Amino acid sequence: MVIDQSQLNSNAAHYSSGMESGRPSFALGLSRARTIFVCHSHKDEGMVRGLIVHFRKEGMDFHVDWKDRTMVLNPDVTAVSDMKSRIKKCDYFFFLATANSIASNWCAWQMGCADACNRNIYIIPTRNKNDNYGNEYLGLYHHIGVWHDKEEQRDRVIAHRRGMFDEARFAVDEFR
Repeated sequence: MVIDQSQLNSNAAHYSSGMESGRPSFALGLSRARTIFVCHSHKDEGMVRGLIVHFRKEGMDFHVDWKDRTMVLNPDVTAVSDMKSRIKKCDYFFFLATANSIASNWCAWQMGCADACNRNIYIIPTRNKNDNYGNEYLGLYHHIGVWHDKEEQRDRVIAHRRGMFDEARFAVDEFR
């Protein structure tokens, strides 16, 4: 269920700027649009693009603000306050666990903020050839993975809740 980083990087080749919604939420006939905050290291932009490709195949949509690079380097009171406000307003908080995001003080702060604000936190664990990332969070938070559907001959995004497995389609529908 852990997502292979090489798979994300490979999927990034199928990414196009048209996949970005340009809006922080998505509305698919719901009374209120759901919002997803994606916490990641900007060093992992390729993997984030691959993740977007995975999620778009499932009909999921979310906004990733690629313009927040200056916040990572020089966060000031205004930037931190704005980030905290966005985290408080989101319905879901996704953390893409990689070596870079786990080492990032900024990502750790965002995770702590989401936890303190009681957001619906989902870890997206990844692995490379030698290591797995995000395992330390799996007992605490829900997580998202990829499962290969042999019948449909494609990968499906699935969600696990602490101790409870959700069928893929049901889990994805929740985020819409």
